[in-house]
Amino acid sequence: MASQLEIANWALMMLGEKRLSALSDDTANAENLTAGWDMVRDAQLCTSSWKFAIERTTLAVDADAPAYGYDYQYTIAGNVVRTLRVSETYPGLDLSDFRGSDTALYRIEQGKILTSIGAPLYVKWIINSTNVGLYHPAFAKLLACDLAEYLNPRATESEAVAQRISYQREQAWSVASITNAIEDPPDHPADDSWLAA
Repeated sequence: MASQLEIANWALMMLGEKRLSALSDDTANAENLTAGWDMVRDAQLCTSSWKFAIERTTLAVDADAPAYGYDYQYTIAGNVVRTLRVSETYPGLDLSDFRGSDTALYRIEQGKILTSIGAPLYVKWIINSTNVGLYHPAFAKLLACDLAEYLNPRATESEAVAQRISYQREQAWSVASITNAIEDPPDHPADDSWLAA
């Protein structure tokens, strides 16, 4: 699997720039790559349910309850970029014609999960995976494209290079999203009133 330095050098090669021997090199490109790495990575991690970055865990309930609407709140960990699922079960079948209140199983507000599900709360989320060795090769290529796109205004300022990187990124996104999707077995939707009808 690719290292952080290899991904960074991949981005530089797309720009036609000199490769780095280390991310600590005393160059503007090394400085910009180091400064932008976390932001660019996290932005890409938010876009899909990347398998290498999924974490399952349980949460303890916070001492304070929400002001109204739900019974409990749980704090989302600081390394989470996107919550995928809360609870192990789907909401039950609701055949009522009219609802007088919010029926969502949970809401995410200000870094908290608000719900009426008691502890422990089962969650599945995407973390800002710092273990680059776990990155799927297709994701590593996509991240290199994103880094090249981020660096281009600072490195080459070339519109032709920007267009080439945009095309390469489009191709990389297609491959990465397909390979990520086919690693999952089919996930059947929960029963609902539409299916029951």
